This record gives sequence, structure tokens and C-alpha cells, in this order.
Amino acid sequence: MHFLIQTKSGSRAWNRLSTVSKLNQVISQRVLIGYKVANEKFDRNISVRNSINITFKVGENEKVTKTFKVKAIIKNPENTVVQAYDDNVAVLIPIDVMNEVLGEKDYGGVFAMAEDSTKIQETSDEVDKRLARNFGISEREFEDKDSRPYMLVNQAQILKQTGMMAAALSSFLTTVALISLLVGSIGIMNIMLVSVTERTREIGVLKSLGFTGFDILFLFMIESILLGVFGGVLGSTVGIAGAYSVETLLKLPVVFPLGLIVVGFFVAVVVGFVSGVYPARKAAKMKPVDSLRHE
Repeated sequence: MHFLIQTKSGSRAWNRLSTVSKLNQVISQRVLIGYKVANEKFDRNISVRNSINITFKVGENEKVTKTFKVKAIIKNPENTVVQAYDDNVAVLIPIDVMNEVLGEKDYGGVFAMAEDSTKIQETSDEVDKRLARNFGISEREFEDKDSRPYMLVNQAQILKQTGMMAAALSSFLTTVALISLLVGSIGIMNIMLVSVTERTREIGVLKSLGFTGFDILFLFMIESILLGVFGGVLGSTVGIAGAYSVETLLKLPVVFPLGLIVVGFFVAVVVGFVSGVYPARKAAKMKPVDSLRHE
């Protein structure tokens, strides 16, 4: 787990934090690059010990190009949802070289790693206190986060915020799903009521031929359940196709939870069953004489 410590604009004397010793000229000209940088950003595939040119933008119009030897190529999994950056597209050079080229003496950000994932917040608090002492922030000013010339973020906080966003999105989608179920059940009920009305004479004929009220009830319940089955199959197909398209577009791992698909299909069947109860009972209670007279 990592921390990101980033300076704010107008920060005070960040160079006092620097305790990194100067590297020699040979080591300082080495670079670590991401896998995508090595294979997609150059005219040829770059391997370890190859030399590459990196151009820096200094000021508004000035550019400086330096030659570096590739020390290593970084390749991390594509799952970078809760990462500060993607190592596959990273270009890492010694800070001394960067500051020399840009004429800077401060650090835009520092990454730190805790020894144990259970001590992230404890380590984060300790880093925060030491930075405050380094910048000469008093205990009274320490409570005011806006007065600090730096910003500290840890992955535990990012995961907490991501969890809150996921919970809010889940609640929203649940509400939409419930509304959709209500609308769908009303739709099936209306279809069945129209079917009962249009087939009133048919119901009368069936009853005159010996069909009982239970037989009529069973007939219309089967039709209602079949509507639910058709909706479940269609919804599952569209949902799987849509999820696959989005996951492919965003380059996310393709996951199809079979259990949830089965639950969704079962809910569709249940909605069809419940929605057909009232129309089926109405059809079952019709009197043969009245049904045959219906125009």
C-alpha cells in the first residue's frame, strides 16, 4: 500500500525535506520505463540497456533532450482502478537529473510504502507529524489542514471513498431495478387483462365444454409466466451483451456472475407469475352464460 505526498502551490521550502544523496553521473543517466512505453511509444521495441532520448519542456518554448540508458522495464497488471498511476506508461528518472534539467529544487510528490497493510493509517499519521515538524508547523496550526504546504493521501482513504461511491451507485441501481420491476409487472398485468377481455367468448366456450375455473386459472397463469420467461431471457441477453461491450471498451476484466444471472431470470419469472394472478382469477370467475353473450 502506498502514500502520495504532494506539495501545494506556494509551499514553503520543500527542499528542506530532501535527504537524498547525489547520484554519480553514470547512474543518473539511467531510466526505468513502463511496458507500454517500451513497446508503443518508439519506432522500435525498446529493451534493457538500449539508449533512448527524452525531451523535457523547460518554460514556455524551450526544450531539452537528454539520452538515457534503459535500466529496467516495468510491467504491472492492467488492474489500476485504485492506483495513483499506471506503471505500464511510467518513465522514472533520478530526481537529481529532473531538477537539474528543469532548474527546480523541490519535489512535486513522494511515494511511501507501509511495511504492513494494517498499519497504513498509523504510518500515514506518523509521516504527517514528521512533515509538519519539518515545515515548522505548530500544534495549533497542525489541526488546520488548509494551512499545511503539502497534501497527504493514502490508499486506505482512496478505498474508503471508492467504497462509498460504490455503495451510492449500488443503491441507485437497486432503486432503478425496483422501479423497473414495478413497471414491468404493471405492463404484464395490463397485457393479461386485455387478453382476458378479448377472449371472453373463448372463456365461455371453454367453460361450456367442461373446463373448470381452476383450468382457466391455470391456462392464464401459464401465459403470464411465459411472458416473464421471455422477458428474463431477453433481459439477460441484453445485459450480458451490454456488460461485455462496456468491459471490453474500458479494458476491464470480463466477469459474468452466473449466480446473479440466474437470480435475475428467476425474479423475472416471479414477476410474471405475480402479475398474472389477478387477470387469471378474473377469467376463472366468469360465468359461461355472460361470457358467451359478450360481444
